[in-house]
Amino acid sequence: MLGLVKTRLKGNNFNLNNKKNGFTLSEVLITLVIIGVVAAMSIPLLTANHKKQEYPTKLKKFYNTINEAIQRAENDTDLSLHKWQYDNGKELFEKLNQYIRYTKKCTKNSDDGTECPDFGNISADDDNPIIYLDDGVRFMINVITPPPSPSSGSTPAPTSKYIFVDLNGDALPNHFNKDIFVMDISNPGTGTGTDIANFGVSENNRITTTQTREILRNKCKDACNKTSFSDKDKINACFALIKLDGWRFNDGDQSYPCNI
Repeated sequence: MLGLVKTRLKGNNFNLNNKKNGFTLSEVLITLVIIGVVAAMSIPLLTANHKKQEYPTKLKKFYNTINEAIQRAENDTDLSLHKWQYDNGKELFEKLNQYIRYTKKCTKNSDDGTECPDFGNISADDDNPIIYLDDGVRFMINVITPPPSPSSGSTPAPTSKYIFVDLNGDALPNHFNKDIFVMDISNPGTGTGTDIANFGVSENNRITTTQTREILRNKCKDACNKTSFSDKDKINACFALIKLDGWRFNDGDQSYPCNI
C-alpha cells in the first residue's frame, strides 16, 4: 500500500521535500537601496518641474491682483498713482489695501508680536510691512524715492518704488529670481497711466527699442541667486523676462537662466 501511494505522488510530480523559494534579506535590502537612490534622484527633478509650472501662474495672478488694485484706486481717486502722496511702502499700501484680500500684515515690531522673515537682505519695519495673501504668497512695497511735495502746475517727478513678491511665503531659499521676484512700478514722469514692470517691455509684451530679450536674459542670468537688492537693474530683468515669455519659464537654449 505504501509503495502504491509513493508511486501515485511521484506520478503527480509531487515532491515531499519541496520548499517555497523567497527573497533573502540581502536581496530585499539591495532592492530598497535601489528604490531609495532612484527616489532621491527623481524627487528634486519632479519638484523643480512642479515649481516651473506653479511659479509663473502665481506670478501672473499676483501681477493681475496688484495691477487691478492700482487701477481701481486710480479710478476712485481720479488720480494717477504718480500723483499720489506717500512717504513709504506702508502709506502706499494703505491706498491699495481695500482692493486687496490679505490675511496678515506684519513688521519687525508688530502689535501681535509676529516677526516676519526678511526678503533676502531687506527687512520689514514699520514703514515697510510684509503682506500675506490667502494663497501663501507674501509681498512688500518698498519706496526708495518718495514723490516730492506737490506744487502748482508741476509735472510729477519720477519716483523709485518696487514690489517684492515671495511666491512660497516664508520658506527658503529666499533668493532673488528663484522664489523672490521684483516688480518695478514704472513711472515715466508723465502722470498718466500705471503699469508694473514695464522695464523695457510694453503692456502688450512687445520689446521696446532699449531692450531685447537677449539683454533681459543676460541681465537676469547675472542676478540669479542674489540675496541683496544692490543690483536693481539686473534683478528686475527676471520678472520682465517671465512676463515677456507669456508667464512661463522657457525651455531650450534660451531657457529661463536661473535654477528654480
